Amino acid sequence: MKFLIAFTLAALLVFPRLIHAETFEVGGKKIEIPPPAGYVLVTPEMRETYRLFTQLTDPDNDTLAVYIAEASTPTALAGDLPELERYFVLKVNKKLKSKTVAPKDFAKISSYVVIHNNKIAKEIQKRLPDYLDQISQNLSKEYDTEIALKISPMIPLAPHHNSANAFAYSMFIGDEPEAGQENASAATPATVTSLNASGKLLFLYTYGSAKDLEWTRTAAESWHKAILAENPPPQGGLVSLARKILPGIAGVLAAWGVIALIRRKTGKK
Repeated sequence: MKFLIAFTLAALLVFPRLIHAETFEVGGKKIEIPPPAGYVLVTPEMRETYRLFTQLTDPDNDTLAVYIAEASTPTALAGDLPELERYFVLKVNKKLKSKTVAPKDFAKISSYVVIHNNKIAKEIQKRLPDYLDQISQNLSKEYDTEIALKISPMIPLAPHHNSANAFAYSMFIGDEPEAGQENASAATPATVTSLNASGKLLFLYTYGSAKDLEWTRTAAESWHKAILAENPPPQGGLVSLARKILPGIAGVLAAWGVIALIRRKTGKK
């Protein structure tokens, strides 16, 4: 009974701050990030969940936040690893976080991705083995067991959202889906959104289970709109960064699906 009371008090103290907007400093600028609706921020108090995501290092990006379902909070706060069927990750590119992105730069980024979609996917596929080797080593050392992640096919879909300050398209990770792709049974869908929030280029990753393609898209769009409402983009007068940003796009997007691959290959849900 004493343990239950103590746990309940701890949850009451921690939970409110998990569901409100968090302030992150990106390149010297404060960005307000509301959590996705129905999701909470992963914190050190969620020992096993935080431990897992801490091992997923990315040489190109800094992970600002990870969000899991509110319903998973008791399990995570109890120190257990909840099911990770649907979750969100927020990242910023290490080399670009100190830069300010003008609206015209963002438009060029979107155009580049539309034109070079397949090229980017091939670059991702080429770089992922090295990333997965490093993550496998991290996980093996942390959990004192042999974990060897293997690369899976990555099938990019056509962009489905392109507005002034947000750009998104989805992909499947795993076995190639059947005709129509939305009915994929084995592949894992992910939607990646590039966002210009107060002049900072953010990357939102929305992951779902096998039949969640449409959910990843609608959930990602709702989240990016909530973030933009808190962080309107700057208006003009900024130095163009297109030449610096465009060559790094493949590196920025190379982290797509790494966590989804881990979930599938290690048997963790």
